[in-house]
Amino acid sequence: MQPTHIFLGGIGTIAETSQMQFDAFNQAFQNLGIEYQWSRDAYIASLSSSGGKNRLADIRLPDGSQLTDEQIAAVHSEKTKIFDSMMIENGIMLRAGVTELIAASRQNKIKLVWATTTVQENIDAVFSAADDQLQVSDFAKITNKSYVSNNKPAPEVYENLISELAL
Repeated sequence: MQPTHIFLGGIGTIAETSQMQFDAFNQAFQNLGIEYQWSRDAYIASLSSSGGKNRLADIRLPDGSQLTDEQIAAVHSEKTKIFDSMMIENGIMLRAGVTELIAASRQNKIKLVWATTTVQENIDAVFSAADDQLQVSDFAKITNKSYVSNNKPAPEVYENLISELAL
């Protein structure tokens, strides 16, 4: 049976942006006067949890406390602005094989779906930063945070897409 769709997940399936996100989080802490800096090892370990807000909720500050809901929202918002600016200013390169996947999908009439639960601002910045390497028209469907009630790792984004696309 010939596949009809290929689902790609978050930004990281398309481009390597982990270092930029790490730098943006630490800059956000500094900008907001929060005395915390993620160490590289601690940040890498946190990546086993999906979603920046979830990772922020797991942080233990030097005094043993955790970030408040308000701080989590503020850090995530500030990080998003910084991250998006970094991507646009520095550009991004698609992961090895993504360009070929897009071309092969087009050639074989397989539709690409970007099943992400990130904010639309991040998605827009990816397209801007990728320049001519990636186009909105490469995808039959692109989701964002507003598409679901529950972010990944909840399967809702995939379940909704399977239903919507009658797969």
